[in-house]
Amino acid sequence: NGALHEVEFETSASCRSSNIVKANKQSGSSRSTVKRTRLRSKFTASSGVDTSARGSVRYQARAKRGRARVKFTMKVKIPIPSTLPPLASVTEASALQLSAFIQRGTDTLASCQLEFDDVRRGIAEYRIDLRESDKGFRARKGICDIDLAQPGLQNGVPSLSRNDDVSIILDDLRSLLEGNL
Repeated sequence: NGALHEVEFETSASCRSSNIVKANKQSGSSRSTVKRTRLRSKFTASSGVDTSARGSVRYQARAKRGRARVKFTMKVKIPIPSTLPPLASVTEASALQLSAFIQRGTDTLASCQLEFDDVRRGIAEYRIDLRESDKGFRARKGICDIDLAQPGLQNGVPSLSRNDDVSIILDDLRSLLEGNL
């Protein structure tokens, strides 16, 4: 849209989250040694959408003695057959593209692609499983572009906080599920 945005990131003990839920202090010391953030949400159907799909999102960040670990997982389950999204077979389920948009207010923090995982007992599963630690970044399932201003894909774990919104979008850009961390 032609607008320029200046972005500033601030980290705490190499942990990418600014929402610290729990801090344990060493006995006799005023310095915190463990910082944790745990955010979870279950998805509900978007307004005006009648679907039997369900899912959840989970974000965990932990910094301890200068070492940080961040884990971001998302899961969407859709029964087969399904009317929304229209799935009649395993082949259609494996071809379905699901995206997730993570927003804070009106700003989009990340755009993610869920990866088809498997069909178990007639339910298709789509996942994102991203992890980051001092040893580096590891994408087990799915991808998240965490810097939408840069061309190309900057795959990583998005930095989340309370009240961030997550929307699951179908390949035809219709909203399917929503959640609030």
